[in-house]
Amino acid sequence: MTREECTAGLKVLWSHVQKYVKLLVLQGVTLEPGQELVLECPIERVDFAREIVNVAYASGASHVAALWHDDSIEQMAYQNEPLVNFENLPEWRKVQLNSPAEQGSGFLSIEGQDPEIFKGIDTAESAVAARSSHMQLKAFHEGMSFWRSTSCIAAASIRS
Repeated sequence: MTREECTAGLKVLWSHVQKYVKLLVLQGVTLEPGQELVLECPIERVDFAREIVNVAYASGASHVAALWHDDSIEQMAYQNEPLVNFENLPEWRKVQLNSPAEQGSGFLSIEGQDPEIFKGIDTAESAVAARSSHMQLKAFHEGMSFWRSTSCIAAASIRS
């Protein structure tokens, strides 16, 4: 394949990515002009996140907050921290998600995970963390569950 063919192929691929992003923001989240968007995204997909932010602002978002997650750092936490650390979320994390949910922000969560990253990790930590998150992020989870907040969960591939 020549350089020109690769460049042409990437342009076509990127146009499909842009259509996907517009679909997520406008139809998935149904972002309204003046509404804040909270974007959760794997750190490996910063390029994808930037396109989401671009489309959100072009669609009238008042503010876009990007919340990054890194599975490698989460894996290290599960390997090194005591179980008690996963029982209570830090206050800043509660405010970070509950406050926008209470204010009517839209949420877009991009999922992408290496399927092998948590292999060998005791599931007790992740179970405690999930239970604690659900209990302590009540406004956030109720907003998602009972359609009080507009939200969308989508996938983006990452390298293993």
